Amino acid sequence: MFIKLALILLAAVGDSQAELEKIDRQISQLEEMQERLRSDAQKNEHRGMSLQFQKESSHEARKAWQRAAQEKQKIEEIQGHLDRLRARKQQILQEHGQK
Repeated sequence: MFIKLALILLAAVGDSQAELEKIDRQISQLEEMQERLRSDAQKNEHRGMSLQFQKESSHEARKAWQRAAQEKQKIEEIQGHLDRLRARKQQILQEHGQK
């Protein structure tokens, strides 16, 4: 009975370790994506600022600001995913007595 319980616990720890590794990879990928989007948003904001005073480029300025706003929205969505992944990771660590 004790051996069976120990094997079940070892399997659960192995499964949780695999899930933690998967979560860490996902977090890393999402953070990289978030950084690229931040950079792109900043570039589009600067582009919009530089074009806003050129009469023939005001439409291009609006488009640049719109792209920046879309990128910021994506950043917020990614942050929500990151928060959920980090919460899940913390839950797994607490369930298995790790920090």
